[in-house]
Amino acid sequence: MLQETGDKEGLQKAAGQLRADKDRYRDFCKEKGLAAHNENTQVYGYDRKASMKTVWAEKALTKGGESDTINDKINQAYNSSTLSLTDHVLDQAIERGVTVDEMLDAVDNSLMDKPVKIDELGRPSFQRIGSKATVSINPDNYNVTSTWPTGEKTLKKIHERRRQQ
Repeated sequence: MLQETGDKEGLQKAAGQLRADKDRYRDFCKEKGLAAHNENTQVYGYDRKASMKTVWAEKALTKGGESDTINDKINQAYNSSTLSLTDHVLDQAIERGVTVDEMLDAVDNSLMDKPVKIDELGRPSFQRIGSKATVSINPDNYNVTSTWPTGEKTLKKIHERRRQQ
């Protein structure tokens, strides 16, 4: 419900409460010597995408406090007040299995930066390739335009080039 209404703050609070409830249930089962059953804590109606958004919201809540957003984390890492993520990129990251930390690592500690390219629609972007994720950034407005897991072949090529230098 919170996801459909776009209530990100409410989603973060609900995610924190859900995590706390699951932790209390796990601790109770452990204390009593009982096996924990995941169906007792399952929230019906959540698909994988909704679940991942909740996990991301919960991570944002526990790592930096309620006011710390994913965009704030990226801005801190990139030292830019203008670098930001759209909901579309966040959805891509979730669907592709890329975490906030992996994106931050690519932005902050890139193994390689690819030069600016212009796509068929005339939109510029450059890539920062990290050890786990690659992030595409629009150089005009510093919006993250896409993200995906860094491929093994790409990592091998980067490491090969470094060895040859």
